Amino acid sequence: MKLTLWHLILFWIIHLLYREFQNKKIQWLRSQTHEGRSAHICLTVNDYDLLIHQVKHSDAITAGPSHLFHPLLKQKEIAILDYQNPAFTWHACAVYKPISIHSMGMKLFLEMIQDWFEQEK
Repeated sequence: MKLTLWHLILFWIIHLLYREFQNKKIQWLRSQTHEGRSAHICLTVNDYDLLIHQVKHSDAITAGPSHLFHPLLKQKEIAILDYQNPAFTWHACAVYKPISIHSMGMKLFLEMIQDWFEQEK
C-alpha cells in the first residue's frame, strides 16, 4: 500500500483523539478520588504480567515496587500519576497449597519470610 497525505492526516487525527482520551481518563480519575470519594480495589492479582496488562489496556491504576515499572516507563507504555489522595497501600503475600506447608522446606521458607517482615517493622 502506498503512503499518501491522507494517511498522514488520518494518523495525526487518531493521535490527537488518543491524547484527548488519555487526558479525559486522567481527569476522570482525579474527579473520582477527591472530595470524599476514594478509589477502591477492583482486582487483586499475584501475577504482575496480568496486572500490567490490565493497567495498559484499561483506565485502571496500580501501585507496586517501582523497579517493576521502570522498563514500561522508559518505553512510555505507562505514566506515573501525581496521586496523593487517598494513599495506596501495597502488600506482598505468599500463596501456597495447604498441604505443602507440612513440608520442612516450606515451613523454613515461610519462617524466613516472616522473620524478614518482622525486621522491616
